[in-house]
Formats: sequence, structure tokens, C-alpha cells
Amino acid sequence: HLSENLKVKNIAILYVNDGYGISFLRTFQGLAQRGGIRSRAFAYPPAFTEDELREAVQSVKETGYRYIFYIGFPENVNFFLKEAARQELTGEDYFWFFGNEAMFEEIVDKDSLLDQAYNGVGFLQPSAGREGFGGGYDAFLSAWRNLDSAATGHFSDIVPKYPNFEYNFTSEVPIGWAMLAYDTVVAMGLAACEATADGEYFNGTELLQNLPLSFDGASGLVKFENSSSTRQSTSSLMEIVNLKRNGVEGGKVKYEASSSTVLQPNVDGSLWNTVQISPFIYADGTTTAPPDLPPINDGKGVDYHYIGKLRILGYLLASVVAVTSISFAGWTFHNRKTRVARASQPPFLVIICVGAIIMASSIITMSFDDQYFSTKAASVACMATPWLLSTGFATTFSALFSKTWRINKVLTQPNRFQRVTVGVKDVISPFIAFFTTNSIILICWTILAPLEFIRTANKVGTDQFNRTISSYGSCMAASDTRADPTLFAGFLAAWNTLIVAFTTYQAYVARNISTDYSESKYIAYCIVSILQAFIMGIPIVILLNQSEDAHRTAFLVQSLFVFIVTMAILLLIFVPKILHCRSATREKASNRQKSDGLLPNQTEKGLHFSISKGINMMNGLVRLEGGGPQDTHQGERSGTVGEGQGTIEEHPMTRQPQRITNSSS
Repeated sequence: HLSENLKVKNIAILYVNDGYGISFLRTFQGLAQRGGIRSRAFAYPPAFTEDELREAVQSVKETGYRYIFYIGFPENVNFFLKEAARQELTGEDYFWFFGNEAMFEEIVDKDSLLDQAYNGVGFLQPSAGREGFGGGYDAFLSAWRNLDSAATGHFSDIVPKYPNFEYNFTSEVPIGWAMLAYDTVVAMGLAACEATADGEYFNGTELLQNLPLSFDGASGLVKFENSSSTRQSTSSLMEIVNLKRNGVEGGKVKYEASSSTVLQPNVDGSLWNTVQISPFIYADGTTTAPPDLPPINDGKGVDYHYIGKLRILGYLLASVVAVTSISFAGWTFHNRKTRVARASQPPFLVIICVGAIIMASSIITMSFDDQYFSTKAASVACMATPWLLSTGFATTFSALFSKTWRINKVLTQPNRFQRVTVGVKDVISPFIAFFTTNSIILICWTILAPLEFIRTANKVGTDQFNRTISSYGSCMAASDTRADPTLFAGFLAAWNTLIVAFTTYQAYVARNISTDYSESKYIAYCIVSILQAFIMGIPIVILLNQSEDAHRTAFLVQSLFVFIVTMAILLLIFVPKILHCRSATREKASNRQKSDGLLPNQTEKGLHFSISKGINMMNGLVRLEGGGPQDTHQGERSGTVGEGQGTIEEHPMTRQPQRITNSSS
């Protein structure tokens, strides 16, 4: 009943230190062990003093157990309950269970020690049987009720007389232990018959050796334990009696005891079948049994070290990166036909934005734990995090490498007079190579050493009852992993470091190219910022991940690390271009205003004509026809950049390269 119905796993036992108490204790502990119940027993002497009583109850209190089983004499029950109430070991949080019938007072003072202790206690009462349950009990009861007056009178004459006690052989039902006494006599008689089968006399040892292993008695199937005279407990019917309040009147509380549950032996007497007669009412007035142990962490529960509300900050950081990336991608599309955007190669600018969004998405997967998500979902997020981080990082820096390499191909050709056209398809190969290598490493990692979300108890994460009071969840290698995940993490780190090195080299080659076409300076700033984040952040993350109590802080540091890296790349790549574009727009507007301020006969064409005419007249070299030079010499070198055609021309007189940005220049 305790293990299966009440789910009790821990119980304290108070037992009288005599033959009866020790025998009862051994039987109870054997059954408790079979039911998976851990017990701690404390003895008290049969004739105890107040100090011994207090020490025994104090010992029980120190265990912290909420279920107390009492083995002792019925007349001592009230002494123990009063002392337990004094030590606050009774009430709604505790359950006292007595191993036999108890003598209790039916009426007590309200709020007295006994009133605090009585309500909701239980008694385990051995019973010969219950009418209607069948078996030998009903047969004995029928014979009892059919006794005539001569038989009852004869019984009264031969039974010894005791002070203040009188047997009643005419009651409807005999007292509870009558059938048990009857079966004891029958067992002795059957043993005597066996002992005298070969002779006329026998001794005590022979009588014990000839006890029947089992027989059908008045109390049901009587079954003895092997090589002993002790009846097997599971062959005897037991009743669980509930002591509860039955009204309050004039400062007095009335109590009554009623059967709640019957433990009926099965056919072979090896187990009990539970039959509920009425709901058991506990001290709190409900039918819900109290827990057998105190609340974990004083009622605070297990400290799971959840990320908690910090995930909101993580979502906010990821959102800022996403909004910034989308805004910059939108700016790129809107200004795709301007010289700055075309020179910066819009497809690769958009790829940088996409890579930043992918990298920032890892903040979301890092926030997964088993507080709001299943363990399976958290495990998927564990493996998704390196995918997002590495893929986003590789995407961003592959795009920076490709676009810088493309500029270098166009503007660093040895033949100045050769037209060079380098399209997007020509530089997509290194991008695919970087991305594919990352994917191969990640696929091998996912197959050979997948990460799983595993919750582990802290080193000091258990209480005196060996319950987990503190644990943390982390991404760890699966138990059946075939490789070390740190190996793949090292490969990823090495490969992405190479990507950064390649990008740094291309930026160095393009260091002398105009900022309109190259952002080598800002790539250098990005790399310096990332190196600073790595140097400061990685050791902190490693130390925090090794700590059992700093996982929330580790999530915060990791989120800020990703946020700083992505925002550094976005801001350093896009903000200078936006400022340059705005500056060019303002300069163009200013030039237009100056042009609008010329005299009517000083149009741009007329001005060009007058200047050209004056130069030619001074040199006396050519004849003017139509207001312009008849013959010019021009060397041209051009290369396709971005979506448009960038043209570089040499001035006809100085033969120095001039950038031609407007046909009327």
C-alpha cells in the first residue's frame, strides 16, 4: 500500500526494543525493501523515560522523512504523538502510521497537542477477515452464530477469568483476534498430531518442526514462513484504519476511526490485493497523501540553470542584426545603379547581408533548452548552432574575398591597354569552394559525432536524500558517438581562419585601389575587430562552459560575441559606402546648381567650344570646324565592374590616366 498506492520511497521507523518490536521490524523492513522503500529505524526501550522519548523522536526528525511508522504498544501512542507535536513533527506535512491497534482518546481539547497530532493518522490493524469476503472467516462466523446456549455456557465456564475483562460468547461478531487465536490453536494441534505419529510424546523442538506450512483456517489461508513459527504477513488480512475529526463542539474535538482500505491476501497468500472501503482523509483534509520528503531547496524546486529571460535579450540581438542586414540589402538594391554601389558589386553585398543573418540566427538556437522545448528539439538546436555559425561566417568572408579578388583581377592587369571583363560567374568558384568545404566538415560532424542536449547534475547538486537539487543542460557528444566533436570544431576553426587569411591577403593587394572600388581598409578594420572579439571572448566562453553554474552567463557572452562580429562586418562595409554615396549625391547637386547659374550664352556646349577654339588658335595647329578639334588621340583601357562598365581614359595631351565619370566632363 505504501509503495504502490502512496508512492512512498522513504520512511522512518520507531520500534520498541524487545522481541515483539524486533520481529515486527524485520518483517516490515523486508516488505519495504521489496517495495523499493528506503527505511531508517530507531529503537526505544520498553520502559522509556521522557528524555529517551524525546531523543527517539528527535532522531526521527533529523532524518527529514515525512512518513513515520510506529511499532510498539497501543497505550504508548499518545506519548509519542504529543512529543512529535512539540517538535513540530505532526500536521499537514507529516503522516504517522501505527503498526497495530492504538488506544486514542475520542474527545480532545481543540488545538491541543493531541488535536494537532491525531487528525489524519493511520493504523495498520491485523484482522481475521471481513464478512462477505468469503473463505474461512464467513464459515467460522456462521458456526459462531449457530452456537446454542449450552455451548456458550460451557465456554464461559472453562475460559480463565481476567480482572476488568469478560468474554462475550453471544455477540454477533467475536472480537477481532478471536479467529487468529483459534487458528493458532489449530496449528498447534496439527503439529502435535504430526509429532506423535510415531510415538506418544514430543518436545518443543519436535512440535515446531512439525508445524504445517499452510492450512485453511478461520482467518483464511494460514501460511508460515519457512523454518519458523511466524505466520507469513501477506497471508493475513490487514485493515488500514483512518483517524479523523468528527465534529467540534464547545472547544472539544471528537475523533473517530474507520476502515479505509483492506489488504486482502491473494489465493496463495504471497501478495495483498488492495480493496478501498472509503477514501483516506489526511491531516490537510484532503485525500492527497503528503510527499515523503521535504520540498527540494526549501520549496524552490530544482535549480535547472535555465537561460530564462536572457533568451529575450538574445532574440533582440539577433533581430537587430537581421533588421540591419535587411536594411543594408534594401539600400544596395535601391542604389544598385549608382557608381558606388556598382563598384562595390551588389550581388556580393547582398551575400554579406545574408551571411550576417545566418550567423546571427545561431543566437536563437543557442537559447534552446528544456525549459520551453523538448529535449529532442534542444538536441537539434545543439547541432544547428555550429552549422549556422560556420555557414554564416564562411558566407560573409567568402563574399568579401570574392569581391576583393574580382577588383584585383580588373585593376591589376599587367597589360594596361587590354580590356578585361570579369563576371560574377568567374569569381563564384572560390566562394563555392569555401562554402562546400565548410559543409563537408559539418556533415561529417553531424554523422560521426552529433551533439545532444544532456542535463547533468552539478557536483554539489544533490541533497541528503540524494535528490538532484541543481543541474545544468549543455550540448555534449552523444553516448554512441564515433568521433570526438572537438576534432571537427578544430577543422572548422582552421578552415575559417584560412578564409580570413585569404581575404586579408586580397585586401592587402587592393590597398592602393580607390575606396570607390575597394574596401581593403575596412576589411582590415573588420578583421581587427573580430580578432579582438576572439581574443577576449573565446577564453571567457571556454571558462564559462567548464563552470557548472555559469551557463546563463555563457549564453550572454556567446550572444554578444556573435552580435559584435556580425555588426562589425555590416557597419564597416556598408556605412562608408552610404556616406560616400550621400557625399557624391550632394556634390552632384552642388555642381548642378553652379551649372544652372551660367549666363544664357554660356551653355556647357558653348563653353566647351570657346575653350577648345582658344587653345587651337593659340597653337595654330588645326582648323576649327563645328567648334571642336578635328583630330584627337586617345588611349583607352576599361574593365567591367559590378553590373556596369567602368571606363578609364588617358587625356589626349598629357597621356595621363583620367577617370571618366560623365560624358560631358
